[in-house]
Amino acid sequence: MSYSCSKCKKAFVESSYSTCSSCSSSDSLSCDGISKKKGVTGPTGATGETGATGATGAAGATGAAGATGATGVTGATGATGATGATGVTGVTGATGAAGATGATGVTGATGATGAVGATGAAGAMGATGVAGATGATGATGATGAAGATGATGATGATGATGVTGATGATGATGAAGATGATGAAGATEATGATGAAGVTGATGATGATGVTGATGATGATGATGATGVTGATGETGPNFAAVGFSAFLSTVSVSASSQLTNWSTANPYYGHANFNAVTGNFTIPVTGRYTILATINYITTAAVAVSLGAGINPFFVVQRTSPTVTNLVSGLLPVLNVNVALVLTLRAVLGNGNITLAGEVLLSAGDVIGLFYNANGLTINLNIGNGGSNGVVWSVHEIT
Repeated sequence: MSYSCSKCKKAFVESSYSTCSSCSSSDSLSCDGISKKKGVTGPTGATGETGATGATGAAGATGAAGATGATGVTGATGATGATGATGVTGVTGATGAAGATGATGVTGATGATGAVGATGAAGAMGATGVAGATGATGATGATGAAGATGATGATGATGATGVTGATGATGATGAAGATGATGAAGATEATGATGAAGVTGATGATGATGVTGATGATGATGATGATGVTGATGETGPNFAAVGFSAFLSTVSVSASSQLTNWSTANPYYGHANFNAVTGNFTIPVTGRYTILATINYITTAAVAVSLGAGINPFFVVQRTSPTVTNLVSGLLPVLNVNVALVLTLRAVLGNGNITLAGEVLLSAGDVIGLFYNANGLTINLNIGNGGSNGVVWSVHEIT
């Protein structure tokens, strides 16, 4: 802390014990012969107007910082007074070289702070003396009312910064005093340019995933949308199997190739205007695809006495006879073919059997079809059909 001589008004620091050069007073904090111990601080006068700031000297190298003494208990903060108007700030001169820091003396107890008096005009700042070691911080007295904050003067140019000294050990922090009332905020200065962004630090490890929260309740079902317009009805398809017949033949004996004739269409079978049950011919009424089905049972009338030749393979066939002869669906009679060396060589049709014909064909209106037996060289008699329970069933129907 700086003081001024009460006789000559010359400023000097609290820890200085040098003789005042103006009034030759010595060994006194105030140059007026008073004891070196600091007395109770008197009331502070009203703050005077701040004079223009002199040019700041060049900044010298900063000396090493002394050890920080223990911090005393902080007194209660007094109410802040109105801040006086701040004078215009002068151009800052270059900072002078900092002297070596002296040892700080023991700090005496702080007296109660009086009312702040008016501040007189500030004289030119002299060179900074050597800083003494910082003494232990005494208890902080109650803070007086702060004066009103004056208008901030223009900031002078900043001098070059001196080398920073080593930081001393931090003393224990005293108890904080009560906070005083906040004074009115001064005018905000323009914000300086933003500095360059620092290097991004390394990303920390990812924390553990938290527990999954419970599933929320299901929302209410939305209203059902309106029913769309019904599409147009498609074209009516054909009356499936409406064109055709189903006929039954009880029995007929044959010994050579022939068409099967004299069919019955009595219930449960049925006929068609284009089916001639006597001749066995069916004239196709309309062009389309037709399904042909036939189940044929047969029995030989006598035991086989001779072996059939290798090229004899009798069969049944549904044949188109007009406008051109075409075999549509056929099925072979089963033949036993035995060749036991030096014992038996035999090739003969089985004594009875069943042949099933099934197929789908494309026929044109006016085509004539019939069911035929083709002996293919077989000369023995066959009974085609064996009465009412094992006869022949033949049917033809248009499917599209």
